[in-house]
Amino acid sequence: MHPVINVFAGARGPERHMTQSFEVGQALAKAGAGVVFGGGGKGSMGALADGFLTSGPPERLLGVMPHSLARPELKHTHAPILSVATMEERKSIFWSKSDGYLCLPGGLGSMDELFEALCLTKLGFIPVRPIVVLNSDGWFDWLRLGIIAMEQDGYIDDKRASLLQFANTISEALALLGLGETNGG
Repeated sequence: MHPVINVFAGARGPERHMTQSFEVGQALAKAGAGVVFGGGGKGSMGALADGFLTSGPPERLLGVMPHSLARPELKHTHAPILSVATMEERKSIFWSKSDGYLCLPGGLGSMDELFEALCLTKLGFIPVRPIVVLNSDGWFDWLRLGIIAMEQDGYIDDKRASLLQFANTISEALALLGLGETNGG
């Protein structure tokens, strides 16, 4: 059985993040992981899936999209796509299929998924699993500072703050997710 990592990634973004997302997809495939993602064919999401498919089998990749977004111009053309009724159903599948979560730089959707994973874990609605952000170019420094401020002002305790882990490299992210770059394939 392959560990499955749910990757939160944007449907757009700068070229440096597309390159990084492609490399993350490759690294996860080489590490023997499966990937669940939002199913988009553009932006970081598309690059992630493209990278995965260069190094791993399509049956270990699953995109999950609401019917309203699962249009040919939006969905990934080579990844298996599960079309669901709602965003809530999409996220429910994310939570049930995943052994860990990796957030790449992204927009509101990626942040929504990241914070929901943190909140549901904190409240005990989903099991405690690694939740990692890839902060390779300092993109998530704002989030690290926000978590520190929440902790300092007593909104969260250190146990809750430690649910979120920061990685500076892809290799570090894989290690925090319990994967090694050549752990099967």
